[in-house]
Amino acid sequence: MISTSLVQAAYPSKGNSDSIRHRGLWQFAAGAVLLGSGIAAGIIGLPCLSGSWLWGDRPGSFTLHGIGSAMVLATMPLMTVGAALLDWAAAIDRRDQRQRNRRRREQS
Repeated sequence: MISTSLVQAAYPSKGNSDSIRHRGLWQFAAGAVLLGSGIAAGIIGLPCLSGSWLWGDRPGSFTLHGIGSAMVLATMPLMTVGAALLDWAAAIDRRDQRQRNRRRREQS
């Protein structure tokens, strides 16, 4: 969990309430959650899928197979969107860093 003091140090507010939103914090948080969810879906889905194959025609096997298949199929979209959001947040951070460097040079 990110503490508010770290967020305020990294993203100082300029008086308006939505300045943090424009600096890529929500993209970073959403990207991290989606990327982690994709990894978790793969880790949980594969044992469910293989367990249903090992279980055979017993009751509950088709439910386990459906859950495992859905989780394995959801892995790649979750990880792709999560990585794209993290790249977006990094691009915003690079843009902000260039703007800060430009302002420092102008002030010097």
